[in-house]
Parts: sequence; structure tokens; C-alpha cells
Amino acid sequence: MFYNKYENKEIEPLEFLKRLSLSILKKFVYLYILILSSCSPKQDSMMQEIVSFLVSGSTSSSSSNATSTLEQQNPNPVQTVPIPTGFGSTGPEARLDFNALAFDRYSNIEILFSHSMNAATLNSSTVQLWNVTDSTNVSLVGAIFEWTSPLNLAIKPVSLLGQNKTYRLTISTSALTTTSLDLISFVEEFFSEPTFPATLKVIGSSEFLFSNNSALILSKLSHPSLSLQVNLDSSSLPAIKSLSLCKLGILSNASGIIPCTSGIASGLELCSNGSCPATITTDLSILPLDLRARDGINNYFYRIESFSGKYYYRTLNFTYGNLASDPVQKISNSVNLAIMQAEGVNAISGIIQSFARGEFTLKDPLDSSNKSLNQYLANTSNTHPGTDSSGNTCSPWPVAKLPGGVLTYFNRIGPFCGFSVSGVIFESSTYPNVNYSALADVYITELELDESILDAGTWIDNIRIEIKPENGYLDLTLYGRKAKGRLAIIAKVTDIEFFDYLIGDSLVYFGSLVSGVDGDGIRFSLNESPPSITERRTFARTILTANSSGDAVITMNPNAFPSPYNSSTDCLSLPNPVPFPYTLFCNPYTTIWSDNITTSSIVGSGAVAAIVGDIIQQKLPEIKPKVVQGVVRDIATKIAPDILNNILGQVKSGVTIGLPDYLPAPLSDIDLTIQAQLSTNTQTRNDGSNFGLEAAADASLLICIKDGMNRCPWQLGYSRSPLPPPPTGSNSFVLNKPTATLLPSLQSRWASNPGLLLQIHTDTINQAFYWLWRSGGLNLTIDEAFIDSINNYSGGSSLLRLTKSLLKADPILTVLAPGQNNFSGIYKNDEVRLIVNPIVAPYLEYEKLSGNASLESPKLKIFLSDLKITIRGYQSDPSRPAPSPSTAYTIGAVRISIQSLASINLGNFALPTCSIPPCNFSPVILASVGNPSIKIAISDQVGELFFVLEVLEGAENPLNLKPEAIYQVIQPLVRDLIIPLLNNVVKDIPIPRLRACGLNLTAVSTKPIAGNTPYPYLLLGANAGNYSFTGNCEL
Repeated sequence: MFYNKYENKEIEPLEFLKRLSLSILKKFVYLYILILSSCSPKQDSMMQEIVSFLVSGSTSSSSSNATSTLEQQNPNPVQTVPIPTGFGSTGPEARLDFNALAFDRYSNIEILFSHSMNAATLNSSTVQLWNVTDSTNVSLVGAIFEWTSPLNLAIKPVSLLGQNKTYRLTISTSALTTTSLDLISFVEEFFSEPTFPATLKVIGSSEFLFSNNSALILSKLSHPSLSLQVNLDSSSLPAIKSLSLCKLGILSNASGIIPCTSGIASGLELCSNGSCPATITTDLSILPLDLRARDGINNYFYRIESFSGKYYYRTLNFTYGNLASDPVQKISNSVNLAIMQAEGVNAISGIIQSFARGEFTLKDPLDSSNKSLNQYLANTSNTHPGTDSSGNTCSPWPVAKLPGGVLTYFNRIGPFCGFSVSGVIFESSTYPNVNYSALADVYITELELDESILDAGTWIDNIRIEIKPENGYLDLTLYGRKAKGRLAIIAKVTDIEFFDYLIGDSLVYFGSLVSGVDGDGIRFSLNESPPSITERRTFARTILTANSSGDAVITMNPNAFPSPYNSSTDCLSLPNPVPFPYTLFCNPYTTIWSDNITTSSIVGSGAVAAIVGDIIQQKLPEIKPKVVQGVVRDIATKIAPDILNNILGQVKSGVTIGLPDYLPAPLSDIDLTIQAQLSTNTQTRNDGSNFGLEAAADASLLICIKDGMNRCPWQLGYSRSPLPPPPTGSNSFVLNKPTATLLPSLQSRWASNPGLLLQIHTDTINQAFYWLWRSGGLNLTIDEAFIDSINNYSGGSSLLRLTKSLLKADPILTVLAPGQNNFSGIYKNDEVRLIVNPIVAPYLEYEKLSGNASLESPKLKIFLSDLKITIRGYQSDPSRPAPSPSTAYTIGAVRISIQSLASINLGNFALPTCSIPPCNFSPVILASVGNPSIKIAISDQVGELFFVLEVLEGAENPLNLKPEAIYQVIQPLVRDLIIPLLNNVVKDIPIPRLRACGLNLTAVSTKPIAGNTPYPYLLLGANAGNYSFTGNCEL
């Protein structure tokens, strides 16, 4: 192919260079004007951005500082070849217009002529190329012969030349000038510079061959010490001027450490001056401290400096540290929750109150059915209990006297066994005074607590519950207006006069089975005699803990219930707070309830009926307070924990939240599962006059994008596309905090945070990052649809529109390969997509705190390692003879490793400023205003952002684009385009409101922490309240 863009006449070389430079500059600026002006009708504002972008390389305020630093990262000088004196003085001559000792094989073979040449006479017949190293001919048939001036010819061979080889270029005398002069015979050799292929290994207890296509995760327990090994191609060793091992993000001037690249890395020079061996092994444990392997992500790279002055980078990234033994399981003590009395505890009381009011139902774990409070209390059993909740033995049942041989009773309240009773009964005129002693067991067979009652035409609450933490205790106050039900008494006679045959026999008052007695159970009621709707109060002082299974446990104080008991003392009249372990003889206090509960009377004859009647009529008033105490105790220690554990159990097994569908795919398909289990240090605490509940928890954050079979990545057979390759070494993530170590108590923060406080250690966040990566949640396809999805909630930006405008083959290739317009099979309007594949899971850690006790906002550092970005074209141009939009081709690929300071905050979502109107926010986005939102910002500032860029070759560069040119284009765009683009995605992501089962969390925000915290954490605060909720409580 022949191409000549200049008129066929001689011009002076200096004049030509001026013209060429001006032409290129004009075309470059014109290209960007076309691109950017197409982004918006507001061309004047866009022009201002163009100027900023072209002058500084950035649209950010930090660009002026960033540019010089980034340019120094790859100080590959432009090679100039001096023109020999007298060139062309004896006739038309040719010479190589590049450094013949270090030819860049991605470059064209550039030839400078002393005279203007006749382009038609230079072709594959007159120009020959010979591979001296392999003794093979390199055919130039089909090669591109491009004339950039009458004096300059650039030849692009059909195939890429080999690396580290000697070539001989010959031009015959048949090549003619424009005045038909023969070219002086030209024969010259050049050497293609090596690409310095290297095999990298990480050596611990075993060897791991480093792969660019899979993550390497190593356990410190299995590999207590590590070495790195580089194996170089022996044929390229003479071309190596120096070899250094560098670590990204390390800026050190310690003895023996050298700066690898300005402002981003430091390292050690391993060899120099052409003396590098083929294999170099470096023991990391003996390196200066800054260069040793650390817990978390380790970003190393080898920097090869060639004698031609170029630098080549070979990255080696791996994860190292104490790994989670099971990446799916909860992480011990990774979360700490504080619920303050002012808002938090009151909100929980409100949930229980709503449940008592019958506004919603809970799933009963015993039969998985949804139940109201009455239905929950009415859970029955017909199996003999053996003992009651206090451990008292229950008398055997008189099977023959019971319908069907069983007694059906409530098992969540009662039974209450072993009450001692004695008295004198009238059996008959023959035996008018019979002394007896017995043990009585009381079973609740019916109980009804109306959810509300009518008072002067207005429905009011029948049951009201208050929860109040006090000085290490948890006080429960139960207010009631109406209650009714039935109970059964089984009595075992232990001593009786005259009727010895009754000793040891069990008597039952249950319907007509008691001879001479009319009735079917003892009726009891609250506020019926006399009728009243006055609120009656009962009180229990309890201790809240959690057992080893993570269930809430509420116990009475004292535990030796029901004795001792003093019904005349009102617990609420005692000093408050009562010093621990003050024994409350009145606990639980039930006198007011007992005094207002009445029971039905019976009439009967005979010894059995007389005993039962005496127990009911004479002795029941004596044991009634203790029975009511038992009822209150069971409500406090059985019903209340059951309700709490119903909700906690759902969190323990996992609560799943789907991310909004307006996020770009695959983020919109993510399910976030939160699991938490209380640890045994759960208790009530106080800070001065501020009381609350505090609990550490074992927690996990699991992210899943389900496959076609509804599976998550930790389940056998999981398969979806695209996914990152399985890691080498281990399948887990790093734990930084010792699992037995508790996060610090939050008591000192209660006064200023009346709702909830939640500590989350970064181990839990890194678990989420790990599964986000394994699920393919970071395998992104950046195309027009992706950018439109971001615009839906971000309000759009010129940066996003610029990116969208570049997603065509013509502009992207013009940027990556300026001046090349001869790519076979590529049409200018072919769609382009950026395929993002993270080879390594993201990792998050905190920067070191100040060490001071004062509050500060901790700085996070995020690691995005081996981020592979492939530029892929699709045959979608309508001008194609047969468009095939699904048929893809690769344009090029790079791999980037990034370390940057970052911030993660929670706040409320607000509609963003519409930077490029019109902005058409969807109804879903409009409805999300005020919702909590996640706000992530990755720094692009010098000294806070560190990255290393590697242009991929071989199959990843099928168009044979010049890696150095790609590097020079992409490198500044990391700071000026890629990081801002990431920030546009994550700067303000609205999430669903944090509300469930009547509990509403608002004003969620990130809080500062003490600067002397040994294990920094993310601290979130929220206000707590209630909202009207009906239905079934399922999180």
C-alpha cells in the first residue's frame, strides 16, 4: 500500500518539521473539540474544559502537580539520530531514522532520504528485510509504505518483528528520486530491543509461579517467610543496564533504599551495568522494614532499565496475612452495637408495644407460622413437663382423670409447680374438721390479652410495655387493663386425716371429672371485680446477657425465684440505681396485679372436692401473687427473649438486601447478606446518667450475584460470566484484628448519640469486598448503557459525557494511535467498550492514627490491584456490509495497580446538581431522596494516589499498537479519567431506607473515632424511631 499526503516536491527538513508539528497539533485539538462539543450544546463551557484538559491533562484541581510526577514515572527519552555531515552530498542516500541498537519493534521502520523520492519506486521489490538472527526472510508484501514527507518513509511490516533479534534492511538502486536519480545502494542492520520477558515466583513453604491472570493469596501461618524470584531471558541480559525490586506506595529515604519512580515507589537495586544474572532470589524478611511483605495487599514490581534508557515494568502483586479459616463464616467480635435509652431502647420498646397491640405478626420458630402476641402466648403442649421453669418437680398427672389421658396447657407461661398448701376441710358432718397438706401445680389452660379495649368510644391500648436499662440491669414494666383465662390445678396430697387412701394420689380440678364439682376450670380475670379499665402495673428487674449460641437471655434478679418474696414492697420505690448485687425481695413486683385478679368459686362435696375447693377458695389467694409472679417472670424471661430472638434469629441466619436496580449491571444484581450473632459480653451499661445496651457480635457481610441456578459463589457448582479466575494458594481474605479482641466500648459516646452506634471493623468490609470480587461484581463493562445508568442518579457530568463520546473506534484509536488510520476491518463508528476485570480482590485498611485520645476521622487506604482494562471493539458500524454488533475484537489492554487514600461515609441522598441539563431523574431516584446513601471518594491527590501501569502485549495487543504510546496516553488518564470515573460511580449511591418491623433508622452518618484506637474501625451513628408497620415481621 502506498500513501503520500504531501505534494511531490522537495522541501527543507526544518520547514517540514514545523509543518508536521503544527498539523499534528491542529488535528489533536480539533479531535478533542469535536469529541467534547458533541457532549453538550453548551460549547463555551465545554471549551473551557478542553483547555483545562489539554493544558494540564486533567479536569481536577490537582492536575498541575500531577502531570510532572506522572511523566517521571516512565522517563523513556525520545531517541534522536543525528544526521551525518555530508549526507546526500555524493548522491541520493538513505539512512535509518531511529536508534539502530534499540529498535522499538512496535514502531514503523523509519527511513530518511537525502532527496525527495519517487514513492512508486519503493515497494516490496526494491526494499528487502532479512532476519539475521534466525536466517529468515521477512516478506514486505502487503506491508504499509507510508510517506510522511517526500524525504520520510515509514514501513509497517505485516507482522510484528521479533524481540531481541538483528535485522538487515536493504534498498536497491532501483529506487529513484523524483528527478529519476538512482538511490545509492543501502544495506544497514538494526537490533530489535528485548521486551525482557520474565518469569516471577513467590517462594514460601512452597513455590508459586506468578500468573498475570489469577490472584495469589498466601497464609502467613503456612508461609511465615517469603522470597521473590525473577527469572530473566538469558539472551536479553546484556541489554539490561539495571534491575530494581520496587514496592508501590513506599516513599522512603532509609539507607539502601532508592526511589524507583518519582513519588510512587521505592526499592532496592538488585544488579547493574550489564552484570545481572538470569535468576535473582530476594528474601523479603531481610529487606529494610518498609520493603518487607506486609499483611494485606503487597504491590511489588521489577523495574528493568535498558541501555537505551527505557524502563520496563513487571508487576507482582499478592495477598498475605492471617487468613479467615472460612471466608463465609461470621468474624468474631467484628461488630459492636450500642443502643441508647433515649431513642434506641425506646424504639425497641415501641416494636414490642406494636406487637402487643396486634399490629404485626412474628414467625414462631416452633412451627414456622406467623402469630400475633395472643397466638404466640397460646402455644400449647400436652406432654408432662417434668419440672417448671424454676426447676420445681411437677406432680404426676392422674391420667385416668384427664380427657384422653393428657392435659393441654400453655407452655410459654407456666406451669408453676410445687406450691405447698395446707388447711382444714369440711368433708361431712361425720368428718367436719379434716387437716391436710398437699403440693399444688398450676397450669394455664387459657389466656386472652385483648390488643385494645374500648373506652368511652375510643380504642386504647390494653397492654403497654416499657424497657429501661438501669445500672447493669434491665427493668421491664408491664401495664395491663384487662386479662382473662382459665387454669387447672393438679394437687398431690402429702398428709390427711381419716382419708389415708388419698395420700400420694393426684387430684385434678378439670371439669366434671371431680365428683360433686360443677365446672370446667378456674376462671381468672384482671379488673373485673369491680369492673375497671385502670392500668395496673407490674415490674421485673432483670439481667440481659447472651449465651454461646448468640441468643438473648433475660434472667431475674435474684435468680432463686420465687423465694424470698415481699409483696408489700414496691420495687419502684427503692433507691435507684440499686447497687449491684442488691437483692430485691420484691422482684418481680406483682402486688397491684395480684390484688386486682379475681378467680371463680366452686361448690362441691366429698373429700376430693373439698380439698380442691379449699385450694381454690382459701389457698389460691395465698399462692396467687406467686403465680402472677411466675406469669410476669415468664413474660420477662421467656416471652420477651423469644420476641427478641425471633428478630435476632433472622439476623443470625442472614438478612438479605438487594441493591437498587437503577445501578449499572452487575451492581444492580447484588444481594448483600448481613449475618450477626451476639457475643456473650452483651449487657446493659451506663455512662454517668446515660444508660443503654451494648453488645459485641460476630458478623459477616456476604455479597452474592446469583447464577442461573440461584447459587452464590460459596456454593458448589456456582457458575456465571464474567468471573475472576479462582485464586492460587488460598481462597480467603486477610484478618487484621485478633478475633478474641473486642472493639472498644462506646459508652463514652452515648451522651452525644442518643440512638444507635455501630462499630464495623475493616475485616468485615474486606469480607464483603472478597465476595464482591468472587461474584464478579467488579467485572464491569463500561459502555453507553453503563454511563447512562450512572447519569440516572449522579446528575451527569462532562467527564461521563467525554467518556461516552470516546466509546467509538475512531476517537479511541486516534487517541491511542495518532496518525494511524489503516487498521484493517475496523470501522470508525464501531462501538467500543471498556471491559474491567479485577484479577485481585479489593482490600481496605486504615492509615495509622495520630495516637492522641481526641476524636479524628480515620483515613482509609484502598488497594485495587491487577485491575485489567481491555479496550474492545464491536462490529456495529451501520456502514459495514454486514454489521454484527455481537462480534468483538480487542484493541488493547492495560493492567493497573492502585493504592489511594479514600473515604467511606454514610449520609442522606439528595438530588445532585445537574451539571449538564437536562437531567431526567427517574421516579425511583426521586423517591430515593432522603434515603441513606453510601458516599465513597478515592483521592487523586499527589502523595495520596500511587499506581503502576503495565501495557499488555502479545494476544492482548493484536493491532500491534505501540505500548509506549499507549502508556503515555493512559498513564495521566489514571488520575484524570479513571479515578474520577470511579468516583462518579460511587460518590453517592442511594440505598433503601433502613426500616423494618416498625423500627426506623434515620440520619445515618459516619462518626470520628479516638486517635489512640489500636484497631481502627468504621463508626456509624443513627437516630432511632418507630413507624406504623403491619403484616409479618420478616427482615
